[in-house]
Amino acid sequence: MANCVICNAEFDPKKSGSKKLCLVHSTPILQKRGVFGTFNKGLNMIIGLAILVLLSVFLFAIVYSCADTHGLVEFSYPKSVLEHKTAFIDGKTELDVTIKLMGWDAGAGDMFSDAQDMERIMKHESKEGGQEQSIVFHIVGDAGGGMDDYGNTRPEHIIEAFDIRYTMEDIKKINWDNINELRLLNLGTVSGITPAGASVAKKYCDKNQEYSNVFCANF
Repeated sequence: MANCVICNAEFDPKKSGSKKLCLVHSTPILQKRGVFGTFNKGLNMIIGLAILVLLSVFLFAIVYSCADTHGLVEFSYPKSVLEHKTAFIDGKTELDVTIKLMGWDAGAGDMFSDAQDMERIMKHESKEGGQEQSIVFHIVGDAGGGMDDYGNTRPEHIIEAFDIRYTMEDIKKINWDNINELRLLNLGTVSGITPAGASVAKKYCDKNQEYSNVFCANF
């Protein structure tokens, strides 16, 4: 809209005539948005989206945690678990879990990975209020696998390493916020050690003796 002049006639008793009062109205001038303004607008949009994503993730974590606590999320055993079953031995109930090592050449990481999986299983049983008197982890390894000299895959050959038993009485005493998987190994009773198992445990203990001193004393 162009600028316009609006005039109103006003009577003045001291004068014989009237005078015109004119007000000039101007159309506001729009300022052009510069490069910085456009960048600032885009940045605000990105920040807003990032906050929205973070809030969504946070809310999902809370909902999932609550559902897991109340048993609404189905528990799935780690991939390292080859078998799990409930057994009755000497009138007592125990959960038997067979866990496969990552590989004999994994060094300290081999036992560390299994310790993490054992921690996860024990946490689950503790939350669920399992009726077993104990949990026995049968640690095994694959002595086969890999490729032969002709490029053929060797068949799997599972051999035993050792067993480690935890009583449910001890598991229920654990403060999971103040213990890690390395110290968790100290609470179990080790038995059935084979030469292969001793070799794997010693590689782990060479680097983690200070955290798992009771466990490592068995090897």
